[in-house]
Amino acid sequence: LARARLARIPLVPAQQSQWLRARFCAEPRANHLLRAIPPSLVSGFGKLHDAALREFMCLLLTISADTLQAPACKLLNTPLRFGGMGFRSAVRTAPAAYWAAWADTVQSLAARFGAAHPVVHRLTHKLENGSPEPCICAARAAASYLETCEFSRPSWLELAARAHIVCLL
Repeated sequence: LARARLARIPLVPAQQSQWLRARFCAEPRANHLLRAIPPSLVSGFGKLHDAALREFMCLLLTISADTLQAPACKLLNTPLRFGGMGFRSAVRTAPAAYWAAWADTVQSLAARFGAAHPVVHRLTHKLENGSPEPCICAARAAASYLETCEFSRPSWLELAARAHIVCLL
């Protein structure tokens, strides 16, 4: 899917336009899958998506994929503000995207029904304490992974309690 979209981009004559179309059209489309599917199930897609972006950049810069070394690949995924190309790695960001989707869900439900609503309470309890449902296990695993990356995330209960603040913004 990413390769098909990226293959159409070289039809635009200017290199800068090609890069912008890849950066703002082809690359972000992966976010929907990363947010909706557990990281363990989307890892194959993430690898293919990242490889397609690397291939596209090689085509755009007219260099051989064989000559693309690790520092150049890292530059591809380095944010623009740090002098990189700004492409997000689907493999690297999958756990954060999945956790963010669940965090948004908890906050949306709490904002709509209140943090004390039985549905919100049951969901936050499962997310805090564990549950056999695969999606809950995946959300907890994504949260644990973020903690190993030193991301100071709020607890699921804190997200529900802060929902009214988010709605005011």
